[in-house]
Amino acid sequence: MVKKYREEYSERKIILDTTYVLPILGIEVEGLDRDILDHLIKYELYYPALLLVELESVVLKEARKRGLKSIPEQAIKGLNFLIYSGEINIVAPTGEDLKVMYELLRRGWKDIFDLSLYATAIRIDSRVLTMDKSFKKFLKDHGFHYQLLITHKGLKT
Repeated sequence: MVKKYREEYSERKIILDTTYVLPILGIEVEGLDRDILDHLIKYELYYPALLLVELESVVLKEARKRGLKSIPEQAIKGLNFLIYSGEINIVAPTGEDLKVMYELLRRGWKDIFDLSLYATAIRIDSRVLTMDKSFKKFLKDHGFHYQLLITHKGLKT
């Protein structure tokens, strides 16, 4: 059973979906400014450790798609910034996360990275910054706490 999400989640905590981290590594995202993190400076930012695999995969696919001979320096520096700067908290998974993830998986959602985002948000009482409308709809349709998923347009400025 999924833990009850508290309605009084922290307004200051934001878990970033990979979409919002890509600009740090020099990868453009349609509908997203490159300087998105400048707008997020007033929040406590988190990134689930499991999503590092997804992020590395996107970087490698982009480099191959562009026919690059090596990974761009901005991607390397961006990844190191993400992991080591302390500006974004890398969150390791817990056994409780597995329970939440499995509940969503049993209900039909297959993307393990989305599962990790949601489970982490439930555990640390945070919102998730994502552009994934289909995941939000799935959560709503299955009675989960879809309101914790927001886009950058839903942030208080």
